[in-house]
Amino acid sequence: DFLRTINPVTFDYKPAYGGEKNQYGIIAEDAEQSPVGQTFVKQSGNGAKVIDTGKATMVNMAASANQQRTIDTQGMLIAELLRKMSYLEGGR
Repeated sequence: DFLRTINPVTFDYKPAYGGEKNQYGIIAEDAEQSPVGQTFVKQSGNGAKVIDTGKATMVNMAASANQQRTIDTQGMLIAELLRKMSYLEGGR
């Protein structure tokens, strides 16, 4: 569910944070709005909200694992439906 709530954006870092241009990702303040996002957003020494990339990676791995389980389940359901269609069409 968390992945449905995030809004990837293109942004430029402020000069005080390196000034890198055309970055793509999520905004820490946006991620922090969900319970999952709160697990990997932290406050830096200067008070800015930042994403702890190590913790965000763990969230991403968990989301990927859940997604793979969904894909596997859907594959089995599709295979079963194809078998039933073949049977109904006389292919037995």
